Amino acid sequence: MTDYLSSSCKRSTFISSAIQMLNESRDIDRDLSLALIDVDQFRNLNEAHGEAAGDQVLGEVVRICDAILKEAFPELEREGVGVAPLSDG
Repeated sequence: MTDYLSSSCKRSTFISSAIQMLNESRDIDRDLSLALIDVDQFRNLNEAHGEAAGDQVLGEVVRICDAILKEAFPELEREGVGVAPLSDG
């Protein structure tokens, strides 16, 4: 399930997906990495420009991060390891 404005995974979806990936990585004895991104001054942006602007910024951050991950690690998908997307898009 994703947030309808930013297309990013909702917290509950993220947590259940993370648990599933952790269990799968243990089952096949494979390393698993996780990167968390903190958008600096996001609260100030929301307060100054409203939640709609904040949602647009989050959506763009998700889109950019997905593009960077797909470009930086194409070999992982070819080897069947995969890069988990931040969104459904």
